[in-house]
Amino acid sequence: MATMLLSTHGTNGDVLPFVRIGRELAARGHDVVVMTHSWFADRIAAAACGTCRSTRRRATTGTWTTPGATCSIP
Repeated sequence: MATMLLSTHGTNGDVLPFVRIGRELAARGHDVVVMTHSWFADRIAAAACGTCRSTRRRATTGTWTTPGATCSIP
């Protein structure tokens, strides 16, 4: 299956549709990371998706980083 990064910013109306898409993709066997504001982390985790707040990627490790936060693609 594929590894997918869904990136969105905004309020519930902007972010939650991406969380629902991520949940469906994860249910179909894909690895999904949703990159958005940290206050959505609980909802994203409940949807069986990884979370990330970064805009940069280390090419060799698959780890997304930003000062003060690190997350991995599931």
